[in-house]
Amino acid sequence: MKSSIINEFVEDTYVKGKKDVPPIVGLVLGSKVALIVNRPEPCEELFLTKNKYFDKHPNSAEFLKRMIGNSILFAKSDMHWQQKRKTLSAALYKEKLRVMVDMMKDVTIHMIRERWMKAEKQNIDIVKESSNLFIKITLTCLFGATKEDIMVP
Repeated sequence: MKSSIINEFVEDTYVKGKKDVPPIVGLVLGSKVALIVNRPEPCEELFLTKNKYFDKHPNSAEFLKRMIGNSILFAKSDMHWQQKRKTLSAALYKEKLRVMVDMMKDVTIHMIRERWMKAEKQNIDIVKESSNLFIKITLTCLFGATKEDIMVP
């Protein structure tokens, strides 16, 4: 499968070229400007400390609406949003999220090694496999299941 021009650029510049990935990269895609943030610090500041100063972009919300519905993620920053965020912050504090991210990485790597790489040249149903991965991550992070406990076909 042929990769996109952006993937080729990244591969040639930062993988083969051994250059350091810059913290922020700007791209012009048609008539739109895109910023790619490659470090967690700007995202952390934007979404944690400065979040109340901006509303989420409506195009992003529309794009993800089918997957996440009317979630707090793209809601307007009003009093209702503030109440929801305050309720969630107790359950999703920074250190707990860091542990969850590590769990997500472990489950994903396990799935890649045990299922996808062993499939060799067989076709993989990416929708089914993505759903299975999402289920495994949810069971692991929210309910404490181990990789061995989860038997998703």
